[in-house]
Amino acid sequence: MQTAAKKITNYFLQIGLIEPYQSEWFSYILESRLITLFSLPILILLGCFIAPFKVVVTLNIGMLYLRPRINGFHSKTFLGCFIISIILELSSLVLIDCFTNIITWLTFVCSIFIISILGPFNNNQIHFTEEEMIIARNRMYVSLIIYCLIAIILLFTLPLLGRCLVMSLNVVAFLLVIANLGFGVQ
Repeated sequence: MQTAAKKITNYFLQIGLIEPYQSEWFSYILESRLITLFSLPILILLGCFIAPFKVVVTLNIGMLYLRPRINGFHSKTFLGCFIISIILELSSLVLIDCFTNIITWLTFVCSIFIISILGPFNNNQIHFTEEEMIIARNRMYVSLIIYCLIAIILLFTLPLLGRCLVMSLNVVAFLLVIANLGFGVQ
């Protein structure tokens, strides 16, 4: 994926669609998108062996919405990322059924607290400046508020799907903690 992203980035540089100072950032974002494009269908297919399609899709939508805004742990290789994604998804799908109302609300509040304090995570591939971090943090808070409102509505109207969104929030908080402990791409 990294090789493909670099080739596309170099092509875009040659034809003038991006400036040289944008190339590292563009390559990183493009690689992330290519990884998602490749891995998402596989994750959904594998998840459907454990849980209903709507549960798997809701969990993945939550991750797709939250991860770019909050960041967190990123494996150093595509294979590592893919394996960890599979493990986290399958574990999450199994755990969703174990969530009682108390556990759901407790983990929901704890994850919001963790993300509010630690997010967004800045690594060497993103390398936000201090000004950019302020903007990213403000965007993260807005996204988190919107996400939490949707999760709360679903918890009262479609509890299973609400728990899926809470589980996505829990996974993102976990990845944020792991990154802050120094694991993965720093």
